[in-house]
Amino acid sequence: GDATFVAGTAHPLAGAGVLRLAAAKGESGSAMSTEPLDASYGLHVRFRFRLANNKCHWGCGKKTAGVTLVLASDPPDKAPGPGGNCSVTLAPQDANIPSISPLQVHTFMSCGGYLGLPNSVGVVVSIDPSHLITGDASRGSAALFVGGDVRDGGSLNGTSRAYAQIVDPPAEPLVDADHEALFVWQASAAMAYLFLDGAELPAFSAQLAPGDGGWAPARTFVGFTAETGHEMSLDVWGVRAATPAVDGEHTTLVPRPLQLLTACELNTVVLDPRDSCGFPILRPGADGDWRVEVRPFPGEEHSEHLRARVVDLRARDDGTYDLTFEATEAGNYTVMGTPVNGTFHAPHADARPPLFEIGTVEVRACTRAGWLSAIPAR
Repeated sequence: GDATFVAGTAHPLAGAGVLRLAAAKGESGSAMSTEPLDASYGLHVRFRFRLANNKCHWGCGKKTAGVTLVLASDPPDKAPGPGGNCSVTLAPQDANIPSISPLQVHTFMSCGGYLGLPNSVGVVVSIDPSHLITGDASRGSAALFVGGDVRDGGSLNGTSRAYAQIVDPPAEPLVDADHEALFVWQASAAMAYLFLDGAELPAFSAQLAPGDGGWAPARTFVGFTAETGHEMSLDVWGVRAATPAVDGEHTTLVPRPLQLLTACELNTVVLDPRDSCGFPILRPGADGDWRVEVRPFPGEEHSEHLRARVVDLRARDDGTYDLTFEATEAGNYTVMGTPVNGTFHAPHADARPPLFEIGTVEVRACTRAGWLSAIPAR
């Protein structure tokens, strides 16, 4: 759900629902959620941000500005980091940057105020100080750090886990425009992903395991830090932080090699719940978590004679479900379903969750003489 941020030094803008983390040159700010989340099974954080009112020229040098999404097991009790200009130097060998000419690699980025925060993870989005000139202000970078450690990666063994250039955002330039970020931590694979502006591919991915940087996912406070060496305002809003919820639209069936489904007997297929990013939900569920139907495949020949009914839906320890059904005749059938407590976009408050197409199965003809189905008509 929506995160509530009151701890820190950010300034809420009246009537706008925006947190202004920094408003002028040399400022830093922070905001942290007041209650922790249990992110043991994963975490999604979606937020909008704006790095605005930048005016710069060649004389800016290494001065930078940035915003950091912070996942902390212990919320900071004071504004983190120094004000103004904390920059990081990254060379091609750092953070798995491709080994190409250093002249082709973004080398300076802001710490985004993420400094000295123990037991935490920081995802920094920074402007590129070498490109803050008219007509070329869309460049920036994103990186992941842990444990509040943002030492210079070029000379002091920095701890960045991932790094990516933001060369050409798909919508608007990085500076003086609104952008949306989605951070996803997939617990089962111990992987972190950052998506920008609705892109299908992540800006970066990195290994991130429980305990890295002292972060304990079971107690996660979500927040932000920011700082600027320029005359800029750094804002965040529209923040939503939640553990992964089952999304019927992305849920699928687990294929079983050589599995043969027939009209002679009860058939069992495996339902594999996924979240909105398509990642599996690996926490155990309950038998009543889903509403499921098995229907004749649309357009199937003689579909008026095909009927099927769900006999049982049983939760498994790995987060999947055994779906048992029987069918009247051979043909293709579509499994439709929706999570009882999942998320969906409803046109009005009392709307019933829609049934999503989860998968299609082929049922073969019965070869047992004298077998009759007792499936009632719907």
